[in-house]
Amino acid sequence: MVTRYDIDRNRVYVTGFSMGGMMSYHVANKIADKVAAIGPVSGYLFSNVAASSRPMPIIHIHGSADNVVYFQRSGNQQGVDAMLQKWRTWNQCPANGTRTTPYPVNIPTSKSVMEYWGPCKDSEIQLIIIDNKYHVNSNEGNGVHTTIELWKFFNKQSLSSGPLTANMKGIETSISEIYPNPFKDVLSIKSSGHFSYKIINMSGMLVSEGKGENLIEINDQLSKGLYLIQVQQGEKTQSFKVVKED
Repeated sequence: MVTRYDIDRNRVYVTGFSMGGMMSYHVANKIADKVAAIGPVSGYLFSNVAASSRPMPIIHIHGSADNVVYFQRSGNQQGVDAMLQKWRTWNQCPANGTRTTPYPVNIPTSKSVMEYWGPCKDSEIQLIIIDNKYHVNSNEGNGVHTTIELWKFFNKQSLSSGPLTANMKGIETSISEIYPNPFKDVLSIKSSGHFSYKIINMSGMLVSEGKGENLIEINDQLSKGLYLIQVQQGEKTQSFKVVKED
């Protein structure tokens, strides 16, 4: 990956679902010097081992009703809370964390929860509990979107400086989502807080623009084709390619 794509070795992240989540913790224990953060989803090591060579930033996402890798287990397999307690001790995190509910905060009807511990020693730990979710990835437009949450966390982590949280206080760092793509009639742009957008055709011409908060639905009469959408929030700009179908 370094040779072919010239990736930044300080910003390598590992995530996985179910057994991939277990793999993420295994990677943390075996090659923590090569990984800036991990993001297990619906998976953890039943042996409950925390033995990384350096404190490991972790975002763990799990459904409260998971019927395969249970959120809570009996006997020696005690579940997510017991496992993360070991990692919080290992990372030298504060004894008490902060709890955000509902989560996401811009969805008042959500019953999901985010718990956060930090700052820890060169790290931080975040747990998102998706209410009544079974053993599946969550990509809900009106709830927790697993991929977006993972990137929001990963985007702050680097081996060169540990978590970047201290440098980002007061800066809105949400990750926008555009769906569906391709689209036919209505295109939705979702982003936490106030943002603006521009739609540019492949000739470089601005064909539409606007601004709003949290969610914008666009039903402009765009012609069939490929477009570039730029979403700006504060000083941060993200670009997306979208396809308009007949």
